[in-house]
Amino acid sequence: MKKVIIFDLDGVIFDSVELMHDYGVSTAVEESDDQLVARMKEYTTNKLKVPMFDGVLALLVRLHSHADLVINTSASKENCLPLLERDGILDLFTFIAAKELSTSKIEKFKLIADRFNVELDDMIFITDTIDDVREAYAAKIPTIAVTWGVHTTEDFMSEPKDSLIAIVHTMNELESFLLKKGHMV
Repeated sequence: MKKVIIFDLDGVIFDSVELMHDYGVSTAVEESDDQLVARMKEYTTNKLKVPMFDGVLALLVRLHSHADLVINTSASKENCLPLLERDGILDLFTFIAAKELSTSKIEKFKLIADRFNVELDDMIFITDTIDDVREAYAAKIPTIAVTWGVHTTEDFMSEPKDSLIAIVHTMNELESFLLKKGHMV
């Protein structure tokens, strides 16, 4: 059976954290519906300009032959599919669990497990945020935290969870850990 490796999108695959912060995507902002629509349209346009992190493409290509790759993101399909298509990596992912499927990553983890007929602890999740680590912990998903996105090692260590199996700082460390855990064989 192929392994299931789940990636967060922003801050893990794409260098979009600053853009999200600039547009207040992750925080509630008081504005009219028209202002919200205009802000999100501008955000969507500018998001198409963010680069993939160095090394992600090569890692995804290597993982693709050994695992089912999945994205579990809080982003909408409108804000993730064009990026994946632009960089020619959409076909590397077997399933995209975007905001339209559910706003709860916990619920999406369960849907992913059902779709691939695996137990929750037979998957692995890669993220850059403490909130995602919390949700993965609630769902009992082994998780790797990366430090090139939102949070630092110190942030992740301030709230250790049993499901947090590694904190990595580079793509090479991530690949080495996945290889060691048997996700690339």
